[in-house]
Amino acid sequence: MAQSNPNLNDIFTDTANAIRAKTKKAELIHPVDFADEIDSIETGGSIEGNIHFSSTTAPEDTTKLWVKTNTSATKVVVSKTAEKNLNVDQLSITMPSSLYGSGAAYYNGKIYIFGGTGSNASSKTDVIHRYDISSDRITTLSTRLPQALFTLYSSCVTVGNNIYIFGGYGQSTVSTIYKFNATNEFISTLSATLPNSGIVFALAVGTNIYVFGDNTTSIYKFDTTTDTITTLSTTLPAKINANGGFCFLVGGYIYIYKTSSYDGWACKFKVDTETVVSLEYPSGSNIERFNPVVGALNGKVYLLGGYYVSTYYRNALEFDPSTETFTATSDILPTTINKSAYVCYDEHIYYFGGKNGSGASAISNNGYVVNLSLPLQQSNLLIVEGQSQSSFNLVNNDNMVISISPLKTYIGNSSGQGEEVTSALYDGSSWVNID
Repeated sequence: MAQSNPNLNDIFTDTANAIRAKTKKAELIHPVDFADEIDSIETGGSIEGNIHFSSTTAPEDTTKLWVKTNTSATKVVVSKTAEKNLNVDQLSITMPSSLYGSGAAYYNGKIYIFGGTGSNASSKTDVIHRYDISSDRITTLSTRLPQALFTLYSSCVTVGNNIYIFGGYGQSTVSTIYKFNATNEFISTLSATLPNSGIVFALAVGTNIYVFGDNTTSIYKFDTTTDTITTLSTTLPAKINANGGFCFLVGGYIYIYKTSSYDGWACKFKVDTETVVSLEYPSGSNIERFNPVVGALNGKVYLLGGYYVSTYYRNALEFDPSTETFTATSDILPTTINKSAYVCYDEHIYYFGGKNGSGASAISNNGYVVNLSLPLQQSNLLIVEGQSQSSFNLVNNDNMVISISPLKTYIGNSSGQGEEVTSALYDGSSWVNID
């Protein structure tokens, strides 16, 4: 017997003791992890009555959901959530040599990797590698750094078509600022220098680059329109060691974490007012990590690997800027890793080289890419349902009708991962994308 327009929220909550309820080709699935609630609905059989698949042609029936892809689905899954997992894949390329302490920056589909060192600090290099993301190829450039450098971790920053490289360690700590034009792959030494030499954090905000460290409380602002540097009146609450911490930019703040064998502290720098706020984390919060890989995915920041004293990590810390808290994941990295060259672009974190333990034999020449993936069987359509302003009726062959307010849609690919696809609903005058 057909039902008429039950609300999806009622289906979620009005089945307190039902493990499974079937309506011929429609199934309500009760996951065992969520007692007394239904998390998703799976419908089998034909779905031609209410969903239209086409990348270009809108459906004639304006009551349908238009999924803008030519890949038709064999099953529809409706859920309140789309839980994504961290996914780590090794790239097919290897670097020409094993290096750690390199720096990296992105420009126009390519990642440039600068300097680094091999088995010890005396084997540092002036080499520049270029990794092409689309072709998955790595090339050693004829252009070289003006001097051999390492400990560049977070000091290479792209603004426009230029990559700026601040400080680092050559024969000793240096105060130089290099400007690498990624269009013609030419490097020059700027007349401006860091007021304090050393290993630094550098992050770009618009045309300005904010520089923190080394072993100083000073904050510097580099103006890329004039290639000049100034010292702000604002200072950090304590001296920073950029060789033993991490930093990242999210939500208008630059978060800075210092780590040492003896103590650690954290603060955030508010970019628009150029002011500093100290942060406190309770003992045992596990944020003291040397040299992790850092990148932002889907509004959260991930710290991959790193180490503290003699503990080396294969897991990640997920930072939620809305609560300013860290949550540890399970061990998701193929090896422990620290002191890698890394860059974040287009919801992917790439990292190259680094160390997967202690000692010369632990230095890596591999490259990896990290992203958030959504497990979804091939040819399944996932509709994430929520409190949106528009809705449509999901109908199966047995005329079971459910009112759905879609927020996002995903199609499962051949790798069993969900790829987000654009969908639209008719608002009475035109087709409007739901997201």
